[in-house]
Amino acid sequence: MADLKETARKGLREKKKELNLDTFGEIMDEFIQESACGLVIHKEEGADFFRVEGAGCGAVVDFYIFMNALPDMFRRMLEEMGGKGEVKVEQLAETLADMLRQEMIKAVEQDD
Repeated sequence: MADLKETARKGLREKKKELNLDTFGEIMDEFIQESACGLVIHKEEGADFFRVEGAGCGAVVDFYIFMNALPDMFRRMLEEMGGKGEVKVEQLAETLADMLRQEMIKAVEQDD
């Protein structure tokens, strides 16, 4: 696997773009789209934490893989809840996004 930093630099040079959050996200999305990758998330019985076996490129890449997996997971959730006609899609997305935000903040507060 090519060095991720060099892949990012190459992508920026080719696109003649400045590195910022948006362009970094574009590069990550392309990298993930063109790569075989995934995450294994598991927890032992009685454990208080989950273990994440990532792609081997660090937590940022693992987070982007997770983000790229969310749309499919969200569509499956909608199907299991009866489909778009039965669920207010925007409200569910907002609720789930808020839950995610709260869990991330809680994780950092627990470290204090």
